[in-house]
Amino acid sequence: MSISPKTKAALIRVIAQQGHSDISLLAIELGLDGKAVGSNRLDRTIALVHALEESQVPEDAAALLLDLAAAQLSSAREWQLENDARLQALVRNLAVDGYAFEDGKLLPASPAPIALQEAISVLEQDLEALGLGVALNHYQQAVDNYINGNWEAANGQVRSFLEDLFISLCQLHRNKALDDPGAALQHLYNTGWLDKGEYNHYRHFWDDIQDNGPHHGLSSDDEGLFRLHYATAVARYLVSKEG
Repeated sequence: MSISPKTKAALIRVIAQQGHSDISLLAIELGLDGKAVGSNRLDRTIALVHALEESQVPEDAAALLLDLAAAQLSSAREWQLENDARLQALVRNLAVDGYAFEDGKLLPASPAPIALQEAISVLEQDLEALGLGVALNHYQQAVDNYINGNWEAANGQVRSFLEDLFISLCQLHRNKALDDPGAALQHLYNTGWLDKGEYNHYRHFWDDIQDNGPHHGLSSDDEGLFRLHYATAVARYLVSKEG
């Protein structure tokens, strides 16, 4: 069980919307009376979260923060969930962490939460280490756009990310400069770097992500998250692949 820094920041912004008395009461409920110190509500909330983390082992602190997130979301009215940008950002960050808020409850999105934020961090480091700055830039924009609710923009950046990644891997592993990602995948297959199953898998996904952002068409939260999850998994495998 974990909670990413971006989700933690989103939770802090939600709690900080409450009044000073509510923040003080929350501190008491958490057994941290007097720890929510600061000159404004945001500073007090940051201090409270830091005190909570210092009082618990990391896993227990993460569980408490997730409970706090669930409580904030479940206590919100439907119109707030639909219109409050801070609440929406919290829901989307939790989705990237692998949790879904449905029917007033925060649930794992799968039997074991997919810690995409951790995968994102590892992938970003790997892309930077390989010198794939363009791919990294597109990837980070895809993540930011998803969290901000810009589904079509997120899909567009996922496409641009994979386009540069396929072309760059072809150059990196086969010293072949190509401008077309489909041709790059084909060359990686023809020269044995990708096997037939891998090649078919990736080219079909590439064909599938050309609409709803990269080209005309609207997207959705679920589609944006799927493409981001899938692209992350594909990229992490490919950047670690040898040969």
